[in-house]
Amino acid sequence: MPRIRRVILVGVLGTFVCAQFSSVFVFHVAQDFESAALRSFLVAGPVIRIVLLRAGGTAVFSRPMTRDMTPFAVLGGAGLLFGVSLTALGPGPAPAVGAVLAGRVVSVAETAFGPMASAAYAALPIDSGPEAFNLRQVRWSFGEVLGALSGGALSVAPHSQGHGRLHRVVLDALTLTGRGPAPVPRAP
Repeated sequence: MPRIRRVILVGVLGTFVCAQFSSVFVFHVAQDFESAALRSFLVAGPVIRIVLLRAGGTAVFSRPMTRDMTPFAVLGGAGLLFGVSLTALGPGPAPAVGAVLAGRVVSVAETAFGPMASAAYAALPIDSGPEAFNLRQVRWSFGEVLGALSGGALSVAPHSQGHGRLHRVVLDALTLTGRGPAPVPRAP
């Protein structure tokens, strides 16, 4: 049972930090970059890299397992990379460079994390395949929801008083979808 608990804990934490990064990253990009083209590049870049890297990345990250490394170890390393990616998002002399670097680090982490999560849960000492699959899905749902909510809340909280561009971006988006309040008049 300790092995099962470790895999679940590392899986939930990795999923939590990945989802937190995703929500923080989008708010960060919306607030700190004026150019729509740059915002599009920054937000779409990690997703495109993950899709392009997934097949080759799975082969690369599977290779160490032939030398007695477990999927759990790769899963833990990928979870740590998610955390490292958050550190590149701070204000610095070149915020675009930090955002690109963070996107690249998270792409590598996700390329390893997704397949290794499946492998780690499949390798659990559980007699039932559906039970292992259900544990993996519960881990994913729990970590994803809590990570996205906490990342979004941390990103929006400093701007909730109606000051700052991020608040206006969120209000504009809600207004365009018809679910938000009337447009806020802007001072000239």
